[in-house]
Amino acid sequence: MAGPRVRFSVILPMVLVIGVFLVPASRTIIIRGWAAVIRPIQGSFGWAQSRWAWPWDASRLARQRNDLQEQNAHLLKQLTDAQSQIQSVAASTTLHALLEPLHHTTVLASVIGYSPDPGVQSVTIDRGATDGVQTGMAVMSDAGVVVGKVSSVGDVTSSIMLLSDSQSSILARINSSVRSPGVVKGDQGVSLRMELIPKNDSVQVGETVVTSGSEDRIPPDLPIGTIKDASTRPGDVFQNATVESPQTGFHFTVVAVIIR
Repeated sequence: MAGPRVRFSVILPMVLVIGVFLVPASRTIIIRGWAAVIRPIQGSFGWAQSRWAWPWDASRLARQRNDLQEQNAHLLKQLTDAQSQIQSVAASTTLHALLEPLHHTTVLASVIGYSPDPGVQSVTIDRGATDGVQTGMAVMSDAGVVVGKVSSVGDVTSSIMLLSDSQSSILARINSSVRSPGVVKGDQGVSLRMELIPKNDSVQVGETVVTSGSEDRIPPDLPIGTIKDASTRPGDVFQNATVESPQTGFHFTVVAVIIR
């Protein structure tokens, strides 16, 4: 029995010694082996995570882009409104300065609409019968000239037919020593012409054309434009003239209705 005990007593210390030296190495080997195994798994997990996250990020970016576009549109509208208000204030100030020497009672109005028919030259303003506006009254722009006449009136809005409309007309005269009378009409919606000017009257380029005062509700001497050229055809009793206005098209936002 002594033999086996001696062998066990010798083997056990050897195992312990070998274990002391082998355990750290085994641990390192195990850790490295585990890392080699887990690394591809971690890479696959990271790839899958990025694939799952991408649609969510794209959706978030799309929402942010839409929000920024809405904010930009809102700011642009605010800027446009502010510019319109500034222009209206400037036009109102100019009109007041132009009309003050004429000593007329006027009503300032903003243009709030335009005719949808391209063949009709008319605008809608935000003043009506409750403001004293009546049909046939003259309307001036901040260019300092008559641009039309009131064609219809509602309680709080009115329609203005512009002088450039082919159906419009206003009694006028040339502001000269001769004071030649005539009728200013629209010429195909793009310009003005003065008809029925006495044939023998001298008409000079650059002379001012004003209202004659012969119409109800339109006072005299309101500026309309200036003579650009005059012509007479053989056999005609009257002569015609092209009238140039500083106000072209619909380029105005504020007008003054001449009440009296």
